[in-house]
Amino acid sequence: MLGNKCDSLACEEGQVPSINVEYWFPLGFCWSQIVRLKLTYETTVGPSLQLSTLRRVSDSTQCVSFALNGNIHGLKALFSQGLASPRDVSSTNGYSLLRWALYGQQYEMCKSLMTVGADPTYRPIAQSDDCPSDEAGDIIPRGGLPPEVMEILRIISEGSDFIEHQNFSLLHRIVLDDIFSTLKSVANAESSFDSRMESGLLSPFEAFQIADSDLDSDLLVFEDAKEFLYSPTDFRSPYCPSVELKKRATL
Repeated sequence: MLGNKCDSLACEEGQVPSINVEYWFPLGFCWSQIVRLKLTYETTVGPSLQLSTLRRVSDSTQCVSFALNGNIHGLKALFSQGLASPRDVSSTNGYSLLRWALYGQQYEMCKSLMTVGADPTYRPIAQSDDCPSDEAGDIIPRGGLPPEVMEILRIISEGSDFIEHQNFSLLHRIVLDDIFSTLKSVANAESSFDSRMESGLLSPFEAFQIADSDLDSDLLVFEDAKEFLYSPTDFRSPYCPSVELKKRATL
């Protein structure tokens, strides 16, 4: 299957041409293996070929049930006995154990599976289904989850190009909690990041400090940008009524 088609410059720049081929042996034959072949081409290093195997299991197996219901100790016991593997895939919809755990909102199970080598990029059979990394990237912007859960989701979504495929604007990406990487790239390129502007205008660093109190889950809502950006005469950071830090706010 060819890589996803891009419709934005950001996506095209990060896209690597690839072909993925899978062969599923029938259940009970050849150890119910799934053989994956991935061919990619990068301009700097040329072509590369990856061969990997997974194990096909029925939807009613214990490992699927344990992953779906968050039974971490039970699944670890199956792993230790060689009765299950982080690379097990259910036969009906092609869900990996990590995808089942994410579907069941068993985030501690997701964390446990990631530590033993589960693949967050493995995509289910249906085109409408997302791989775990993209699914996590879709869940994060919705908010409403504890910080420890958001951290697990960020680990799963690391390397995902879900945001790029949505063709979001820069402002949209900042709102969707992509602000850390955006600010980092801007700060590295901007020599005046900590320089105050004329007429008391806040420097980017000072403006960032205002939002830094709870930047993981808060959104700056600018109702009057001029009032926000200009400091009082004593050059102290403003905290005017027209700007609020609102939990999970929407523009």
